Amino acid sequence: MELILQAIRNGRLDDALADELSKKRFESMLWDYKEIMLLDAAGKAELARDCTAFHNTDGGYILVGVKDKTWKVLGVEESILRAIDQTQINNAIHSYVGERFSVTYRICRINGCPQPLGLIYIPPRQGRPVIIQSNGPQVGRDLYFRQGDIFVRIGDSSKRVTNDIQFEQLWNKETTLITSNSDSTGWEIVEYGFRLPPKPEPLVGREEYKERVLQSLDSKNRWWITSIEGLGGVGKTALASEIVWELYKSNRFESIISVTAKNRELTPSKIMPLKPELVGIDSVVDAVLEANGFSEELKLPLNERIEVVKQLLEMTESLIFLDNLETVDDSRVFEFLKNLPNPTRALVTSRRQPETGEDRIKLEGLNTTNSRVLVNKLIEEYQIPYTVDEHDRDRVTKISGGLPLAIIWLIGQIRLQNSTAFLSNINGEVPEIPEQILEFSFRNMFNLLSDDQRLILKLSALVPDESFNLEQYMHLTEWGRDRTNKAINGLVQSSFFIRNESETGSTFTVLPITASFAYQELMSMGDYVTTVRTKLREMQYRQRDANTIVDYLQSLFHGRNEAEQLAVGLAKAAAEEYAAGNYEKGREFFEQAEAYYDKSPYLFYTRATSELNAGNSGHAYVYFDRATRLIERPTSKDSVVWKIWGQALKQEGNWREAVDKLAIALSLNEKDPYCLHMMAFCQSKLGQYPAADKYYTRALEIIEQNNPKQKQLTLTSQAQNLYQWGRDLDRALELTYQIEKLPGSKRRIHSLRADIQRKIKANNSSY
Repeated sequence: MELILQAIRNGRLDDALADELSKKRFESMLWDYKEIMLLDAAGKAELARDCTAFHNTDGGYILVGVKDKTWKVLGVEESILRAIDQTQINNAIHSYVGERFSVTYRICRINGCPQPLGLIYIPPRQGRPVIIQSNGPQVGRDLYFRQGDIFVRIGDSSKRVTNDIQFEQLWNKETTLITSNSDSTGWEIVEYGFRLPPKPEPLVGREEYKERVLQSLDSKNRWWITSIEGLGGVGKTALASEIVWELYKSNRFESIISVTAKNRELTPSKIMPLKPELVGIDSVVDAVLEANGFSEELKLPLNERIEVVKQLLEMTESLIFLDNLETVDDSRVFEFLKNLPNPTRALVTSRRQPETGEDRIKLEGLNTTNSRVLVNKLIEEYQIPYTVDEHDRDRVTKISGGLPLAIIWLIGQIRLQNSTAFLSNINGEVPEIPEQILEFSFRNMFNLLSDDQRLILKLSALVPDESFNLEQYMHLTEWGRDRTNKAINGLVQSSFFIRNESETGSTFTVLPITASFAYQELMSMGDYVTTVRTKLREMQYRQRDANTIVDYLQSLFHGRNEAEQLAVGLAKAAAEEYAAGNYEKGREFFEQAEAYYDKSPYLFYTRATSELNAGNSGHAYVYFDRATRLIERPTSKDSVVWKIWGQALKQEGNWREAVDKLAIALSLNEKDPYCLHMMAFCQSKLGQYPAADKYYTRALEIIEQNNPKQKQLTLTSQAQNLYQWGRDLDRALELTYQIEKLPGSKRRIHSLRADIQRKIKANNSSY
């Protein structure tokens, strides 16, 4: 129960949580199951009642795709879940209770369920309870509910409040919440015309960004909106607040109106909900009117208040500062910003911005030097210098990824625990960053990403210490160039990805803290993780063989006559068109090349690999066959043709034919460790476990000591083969301990070792 309460406080909405809820097998005051979600008249009323009941109590979740009473997890056809979006759900709720609260909806996938589930998050209330504002539909002779009803969650049901004790309990909860949040933000009017955020602490390492923002807000700049963007916890609000206070002190603007939409804050123990000031256009308009003394105009209808504010902003050089704008769903706020009258300017912190009129400034994390300065500064302020040695300071600097809020949280934990022992658990290749930091820094922005962007971000955690390029992501996703490039560019703009330029092209990296979040999301994808790891291994080995392939192709490149040279040149051009996604043009070039000279192995091998990368494996096999028939006296260099052919067959699960092609490749080059590894893998899939074991052993004899990743992969596969075989399990167990000594993530091997130990125990108990 505490895990779910923590999830509600953090606003979690992910596959792992859906999996946890699906295993409960009972309903409670914190969660409810539904087999299907209908938005007909009765369905809307039921949804509004249940969500209001959760909201009035402690918040909660509704998991869609679980059969009522039996708790059998069935899932729901994805097209049905996608036909209902978050806006439709909130409109159904708002039609009965107004816009006092909104829910969040996500489609989730869990292990063991072939179909996805829907997960709805209902936040806990802040302030007075929500009351039903209109009658529900007719049910028999009565109404589903009536105007004025108040619903709460009691046990596993949504119940109408009917007695004085329940009303008193609700009132006590309300007054406690109001008291605790009445002065939660500190954003207030400091003098006529000026509503400012709280004064921030002096910043570290932000001088360059501060100067850029001030230049952007200069009246000579053609942009009227300055947008500070970046990850949660990177310090957007702190930077903007310091700038706003400096502008206030320098009398740069005649009026400054600041409003925040921040709905939570990270404390050393948890994420605390806050009551946001900015929830829609009325919040902005009323803040301007109130700060400028127009109290009577606050009683006007909204459209009239907006017109008054526009006239006011036309007459004064004002600055509108809107903080945490990404959490605002009211499109009228964005329209208001896009149409701000001159000379008013806007400063916003967010990721989702108006499409025009903005100067976007991406705020990155602190560099290593400034991170360390902040670490030392906080240690001195908290008076804990003797608790934190140099090594621990380095660890905090590395784990934080340069996010100031993460540094503050980590040092706060050290102060609370009076120990640095917990750091050893979160300092690894994929650091296991505490959930509070990850949820606070990433969840809101992650939920705003497209499905393609989310998948690319998850894949970035496959090898956290390596950076992938565009072509590698295309291979892992099996998408075209344009689709992959669009997703990557979105991640760069959202500050999730860092673009690195070199002579060989662009690669994309993530901060260690981002990798931790991405890894957490990736691990919730179940069987897909195994599939994509296989693709990754094949991609890595293909890259390792790239030089061999290039040498092989270069040996064939120079044609023996003018016709062959022309054909080879056209084939090369065709391959480039395929790589760019221009398949029709590429096919024209290949056909022209074949018309000039149809005896070149290079031509058909190039077409085979091009068709393969385009997803046309059937065509690829035809051209692999034609290429191999033209190689009259195969040498070790030619082994690559049969090897890539065998690899393609392996990818499709055609184990037997893959074995045939790989056997030819090994007959030409018996010391290729990747070819041996693939042969072993295919033999294992065919149930030929002894043969597979021999091939894995031969591969390990060849793998160089300076290639620990390849060694780890082959040792793991060999241990897995022995486990499936059910023989020599003690050796399989010993292999897992050898793997543990190698660098890299240990999560998979720990799981395999546990499986092996269970099988050994079962075997022993049967005797």
